[in-house]
Amino acid sequence: MRTSLILIFSIACTHTPGGKDAAGDSPAPADSTVTADTAMDSTVDSVPTVSSPTCTLVTLAGSPSFNALNLYAVEGDAVSWQVACSDHPDAVLSLASPPGNATWSANTLAWTPPLDAAGRYDLDLVADIDGSGVPVTATLWVSDNWRDPGNSLVDPVKYSEEDGVPVLNMDLPPQTNYDVDTPGNLYWQGHQYAVGVQYRGASSSYYPKHSYSVHFDATDEFDAPGWHHRRNISITSTFDDNTYIRQKMCYDLWSSLSTTHPVFQTKMVVLYLNDVYEGLMLISDHVDGQWEHDNGYSNTGALYKAIDHSANLDVKWNGSRKSSLDEGYEKKSGSATDWTDLEDLEKFVGTSDDATFEANLDTTMSRDDFMDWWVFVRFVDAGDSAGKNSYLYRDPLDPVGIWHYTPWDFNHSMGQDWETVRVDATDSDDFTENNKFFERAFALPDLAPEMTSRMRTALDGPFAKAAVLQHYDDEYAIIDAAARRDWDKWADQYDSYWGWRGDLNDYDGEVAYLKQWASDRWDYMDSVTGR
Repeated sequence: MRTSLILIFSIACTHTPGGKDAAGDSPAPADSTVTADTAMDSTVDSVPTVSSPTCTLVTLAGSPSFNALNLYAVEGDAVSWQVACSDHPDAVLSLASPPGNATWSANTLAWTPPLDAAGRYDLDLVADIDGSGVPVTATLWVSDNWRDPGNSLVDPVKYSEEDGVPVLNMDLPPQTNYDVDTPGNLYWQGHQYAVGVQYRGASSSYYPKHSYSVHFDATDEFDAPGWHHRRNISITSTFDDNTYIRQKMCYDLWSSLSTTHPVFQTKMVVLYLNDVYEGLMLISDHVDGQWEHDNGYSNTGALYKAIDHSANLDVKWNGSRKSSLDEGYEKKSGSATDWTDLEDLEKFVGTSDDATFEANLDTTMSRDDFMDWWVFVRFVDAGDSAGKNSYLYRDPLDPVGIWHYTPWDFNHSMGQDWETVRVDATDSDDFTENNKFFERAFALPDLAPEMTSRMRTALDGPFAKAAVLQHYDDEYAIIDAAARRDWDKWADQYDSYWGWRGDLNDYDGEVAYLKQWASDRWDYMDSVTGR
């Protein structure tokens, strides 16, 4: 049973007696002449404006849930929505075109949407107030009833929202694989894209709920409200996070640290595969040369992805010299055979003397990127992302030619590791063993205070406890209903896959755990950082 809330909104208009509505000009009265002089004369009365009646719509009773101007129901569930104008309680409301075989009587909509009714229904009401017809509109969103065996497939073009979250529908051809793109189609907000699709992920490749890389044609890039157009996006599984927002929260926190960091876009969506419900997912930018170009850099630069822990910005790993300085990285753009720039970076961080390191830091690396990297992963305790799960990029057209950092992959964060095992909020790992830059910075008397100061500034600013906890609440206000539908589908498989832990939480329990962990983590970082 969905919880009923109160829906309130109003429509107001103004009109000028004897004149036209807002679409035209009001003529002067026939017996008067308006001149520039009389128009400026304070003795000339202005033409009064009169407000028309308003209807502030309230729900008296209802089985769907609703938010702002939207109501939500599920196929097969009875809808009974009784409304009134709070400022004119006796007003009669009419609905000219009830959806399907719905009925409208005594200000009440009654309907049981059939199993092929998923989609959007605009309810254009008119309130009769003192002889005036006042228009009021609400929208009923009927969600697909994926669990019913008689359910019909959704229309991928028309079915664009579910429980207040945008829907992304994608063809998944049977030959989809991890190596090369398979041609398919993606439907987003009524638009059909021709795309290439492949599975993505390392440990997540074993999940029953997959992740995907999607590539768009250069002439028809992915376009979402609030996003820059993108040639490539990632669709990330939430199967290892039954709060659903760890990854998104991490990217949001990274973006909040500085306006100089390249924009990394994310959005929660409900995914349908071949018109069948898959669940709540995160879509995000896919980091590649094109993404760097979209952020103002050259797309011909060297981009490296750190794929294991030997990618630690050092010439050694586990105490031994690396057999190759390329160890731990994949090259994503730039010359496929020339890795000398990465080798030079590792030599600079790993072997230069202190004076050389400090003197050449700002002409070699982005101080903001690399210091903020530590602040970020230390705060969210992302133990799998302090060295690996990152991107290093160098723009050949930059006059200085410095290196930049971009984050990636945070299933290990905020109170759990990459296998969802609990990580205490007072975990003291400072990741200096994971990243030679962190180790060097904290060993130098001129740099160590700056690292700590950056953490303090973040704790008092974008990472402030109240701000972070409010951000959690804001995200859950958006995704809660969608998350519960996802949990309804995946809970049994989640318990089966991760059940070896013996300490699993359900959705509500994990949300409570995450928010408490975040509060405790802030307290811990505050205590060890100082003021």
